[in-house]
Amino acid sequence: MESRYRQEVSNFRKKDVIIALCVFFGYIIFITAVVAIRGALSVSWQLDALITIATTAFPAAIVFLIVLRNKQGLSSIGLHKEKIWSAARLGLLFCLIPILFIAVIPGVSGGFNELLVGALLVNLVTTFFFAAHEDVIFVGFIQTRLYGFLKTDKAAIPAGAFLFALMHVPPWLMMGRFDADNLLVGIIQAFLAWFLMHLIFVSVFKKYHSLIPVFILHTVHNFSWNFAQTSFVRGIDFSFIMLLLYALAAGILFWRTRK
Repeated sequence: MESRYRQEVSNFRKKDVIIALCVFFGYIIFITAVVAIRGALSVSWQLDALITIATTAFPAAIVFLIVLRNKQGLSSIGLHKEKIWSAARLGLLFCLIPILFIAVIPGVSGGFNELLVGALLVNLVTTFFFAAHEDVIFVGFIQTRLYGFLKTDKAAIPAGAFLFALMHVPPWLMMGRFDADNLLVGIIQAFLAWFLMHLIFVSVFKKYHSLIPVFILHTVHNFSWNFAQTSFVRGIDFSFIMLLLYALAAGILFWRTRK
């Protein structure tokens, strides 16, 4: 079932791992600097959206250039047309989980307030760029290249999940997103959530070696969280149940696609 994925990752060598790690550390420096600069600016939401699109497109473009320079092709990071509709359906199926348990059910239980359609659409577009560039870098590029040194799923995928989770910590500290009174606990909880989410993204990615379902799932997941954090929704927090369902769905997918 995952023959395309197996074939692609078997092509990578240790030099690809070194390049991937350089991209990882360079990305952390870049995104932390961007967060620091944006925090010092006071701009309109329109300009902020444009800054978001530009600063997320740049590192993704660097990855594209590296892949093309090494003559590996964009298909090596999961950008291809093969089984595109099947991949899209898989992403849509998974994204029902965050839609229901972050937005719809809490909204029904607590009540929806005024919905600002324009603001929501802008948020959806910027959320896509945020999610998609991370998917290109961490799922399509870094994760696959780790197989150049870590030859098995049991080694490579947790390593990729560790890097994905670690990447989020510096910018979140810079933004003050953790509870200052319970800083260590907050970091550990968030780290585990990011670690789990990467495992889920990769389980979806491996099915067709396609970033399409990951783009869909990651965008809808983050958009649902943003939606829930606004005044639009007030209700019960079902995030723990959602994570359990994610894990269950990913486990079923892995079981069905294993060799």
